[in-house]
Amino acid sequence: MPTERFNRLPERKKNTIRRAAMKEFARVPFEKVSINQIIKTACISRGSFYTYFDGKQDLADYLVWEVGQKLENRCLKTLEENGGDYFDLMDSMFDFNVEMLNEEWQLFDVIRCIFSSPENFRAIDIPPAGTAIVSAAKTSNQTVSPAEWFFERIDTSRFRPDNRLDISPLISLGGAALFLSLKQYYEHPEALEKIRNNYHRSINILRHGALRAHAETSAQPGPEQDRPPA
Repeated sequence: MPTERFNRLPERKKNTIRRAAMKEFARVPFEKVSINQIIKTACISRGSFYTYFDGKQDLADYLVWEVGQKLENRCLKTLEENGGDYFDLMDSMFDFNVEMLNEEWQLFDVIRCIFSSPENFRAIDIPPAGTAIVSAAKTSNQTVSPAEWFFERIDTSRFRPDNRLDISPLISLGGAALFLSLKQYYEHPEALEKIRNNYHRSINILRHGALRAHAETSAQPGPEQDRPPA
């Protein structure tokens, strides 16, 4: 994360450095990002750069943190307004992310290139399916995973009993649907309405299931569960 010296810079200077970084991180995969190119575009010295950031990983963390803050603030606001309804939140997140893309079109490539690094991707730290997140001990200096963050804020009272303690598969599926829809929009912005409708259908499948309504079954998958009721 940036140093206090960076934080004390005038907003115009910070935005110049940020835009230069965004341009470079959108251009190439993470491993090929050039600090020399960033400082050239931002018109700063190499020495100045290292008084602001430890290196390109530190800078990448800052760019991701900025996006994360916007998403977290929106999630908090929406969940407070809708009483912790995860599916209502996910319905709204597509349009919110489209707004962010429209404001800064290269944002998608920046995120994609940063997470082209396996190390950065692993840092997302989504718990594996089958791990009851409430049973994992945490210390105050540990960063919570997305599943843990949502577990503390969404209303799980209407979930199936076997899903109430482990919502990580749900968070993974919702996030994948959102990312793939945003990728489609990035590649085909003219098809926005069709992509939005398909996204909402995906969230409704998560909300209601793909099969016709039937009695709640065991958490264990099996051939009987895979067939619709007669």
